[in-house]
Amino acid sequence: KDQQLMVNSIIGQKLSVREVESMVKGLKERPVAKTKSLKNEKSFDFSNLSTKLNEFGFKTSVKSNRITIDFTSEEDITAFLSYFQ
Repeated sequence: KDQQLMVNSIIGQKLSVREVESMVKGLKERPVAKTKSLKNEKSFDFSNLSTKLNEFGFKTSVKSNRITIDFTSEEDITAFLSYFQ
């Protein structure tokens, strides 16, 4: 993403080699966000929720602390949202 943005900036602004070097240096000096350690990540059990949603006719999948609900039509979405109104 950063590389594509840089390429677009270089081309769009017609930057010199020195300006590009400066831009790259600034990009390299940015602090890099540390990724979360998997050891500290809590694990959630979505099996009950997934089972309940499947009973109501919603297809679900559970992967790494995420539950995904697959909708096939706008009617499915409307039906799902009606449970919360």
